[in-house]
Amino acid sequence: MLRTLTIALVTLALGSCESRPTASTATPSASARAAAPLRPAGLLAVERVTGGARAEERLPLVVALHGLGDDAASFMGLFDGLGARARVVVLQAPTPHGAGFSWFPFRPDADDAARARALTEPAARVARAIGELAAQRPTLGKPLVTGFSQGGMLSFTIAARHPEAIGMAIPVGGLLPPPLFPRTEVADAPRVQALHGAKDSLVPEADGYRAIGALAQKGYDARFDSFGDVGHQIPPAMRAALHGHIAAYVAGAGGP
Repeated sequence: MLRTLTIALVTLALGSCESRPTASTATPSASARAAAPLRPAGLLAVERVTGGARAEERLPLVVALHGLGDDAASFMGLFDGLGARARVVVLQAPTPHGAGFSWFPFRPDADDAARARALTEPAARVARAIGELAAQRPTLGKPLVTGFSQGGMLSFTIAARHPEAIGMAIPVGGLLPPPLFPRTEVADAPRVQALHGAKDSLVPEADGYRAIGALAQKGYDARFDSFGDVGHQIPPAMRAALHGHIAAYVAGAGGP
């Protein structure tokens, strides 16, 4: 029986917190284990296939990015029970932070220019990693990127600044600073589906909604789902919505 996802709070250096899905205790089946170690763009990666697929199959690629203080193995637990036949790769941030890792220095009180500077390099690195993963593994359609908090911000940034790398982004509890908004219409823009807690005090819902509006103005199919009574975390209802959006994209990419 699949384990119920639990949420643990990680205390950050600035006194704020991010929710961290606990790592799965289940041992992946032989078909779910990776064929060979991955190190895209020099980043540690944890890989599994879902929905009963085999590692050697040509599958839609889902790339996931954890939040501040989390790690790849723990964040993979968010995909326990994902019914879609897909290849899920969780990338790990390169910089140690507490018990986990950080994608970039980030202060909740930073201005938009500072946030944009912090996001630019790691987003480019993750976009490179996505390209390498799609080339190294048998991949069906364009990759999907998703992430929580810092990972959600990177998902937004990749959609805005590296749209050619992906077919869809699902930022969860993320934002996109205005200096990174697309300046022109984007041809063949990826779909963007944001998920956000209405009571998120660390990354306010209004910031995520503003990003979606800016993307929609430049030709993106950009949508926003708000979850009432939810803070900066991924409760079961949001997790179920994430799984549903992934499954819909996988089906559209040609997956079973």
